[in-house]
Amino acid sequence: MPDSATITVIRNEVLPAVEAGPDLIIDCAQDTVSPVTTGTDPGSSMIYSWSSSTGGILGDSLLTPSFFTAGVYITEVFNTQNLRSDPGYPEVTDIRALPNVGILPAAVLTCADLTVSLDGTTSDQGHHVYQWSGTGPITASTSLTPVIQSPGWYVLLSTDTLNHCQQTDSVLVTRGCSTAPFWNCSTRQSGLQQPFSHSGCVGITARTDQLRLDNSDREYCLGSEWPQPDYQRRRDLHAADHQPG
Repeated sequence: MPDSATITVIRNEVLPAVEAGPDLIIDCAQDTVSPVTTGTDPGSSMIYSWSSSTGGILGDSLLTPSFFTAGVYITEVFNTQNLRSDPGYPEVTDIRALPNVGILPAAVLTCADLTVSLDGTTSDQGHHVYQWSGTGPITASTSLTPVIQSPGWYVLLSTDTLNHCQQTDSVLVTRGCSTAPFWNCSTRQSGLQQPFSHSGCVGITARTDQLRLDNSDREYCLGSEWPQPDYQRRRDLHAADHQPG
């Protein structure tokens, strides 16, 4: 009998494993995302290809690329040993949107109203956190209606906790009557305190930090400067403008 041999041919038609991971979200905390591909077949025999008709890809031939725009992405893994491929289809959604922030015009600080409540209630509310900052002390700085006591600019920062986007608005607080400078022009003792009325500011007591005297022959009174020889005139003006309140 002639010699014979049996050759068994096994056809490898097993598709390569492809794991494109769950759908992804771009927000203000992360402007690029990468698919979870830990279940995809690795190895030198695998060729990876990513594409999208609307999305943006960095590293389209890598196992784990980066996506930077919304869209549906197609991954195809090709096994060079059996010429088989299999696709995956992760989708990326962009949820970036700045929150609306609004502050109503602020009331004016006066000698009767020593504090003012700011109003940011026209801002988006719900899944947002707030933080006020400014030139003076702020009470309840994480609410939409904080209380301030100093003139100047105040800024409201709103953060959307769902997409981590932030937006700001600002408001200027002014003072309607002057609490400084107020000096006692009849004495050079800056520590002297006395109640007085001036420009409608009734019942305000001059504080030490509102009394300014320099070491030269000049004394400042009511925002003006008079030479020392005119001291008696300054006393008369002071008496006329600062009647006990």
